[in-house]
Amino acid sequence: MSDVAYLGILVGIIAVIALVTVPALLRKRCRKCNVRNSLDARVCRECGAAFPDDDASGAA
Repeated sequence: MSDVAYLGILVGIIAVIALVTVPALLRKRCRKCNVRNSLDARVCRECGAAFPDDDASGAA
């Protein structure tokens, strides 16, 4: 196998891994129903469960 083909396969694998993992870093998961929500959501868009307030947890 040529070096270019090997490099292409390696870049493809890295791209697939990035496409799978990066969206998970940009969304928070509901503990009740496991649906991903935006980072600024206060309640889950699927089940309506409230998210804990992250600002108040370390303020004291």
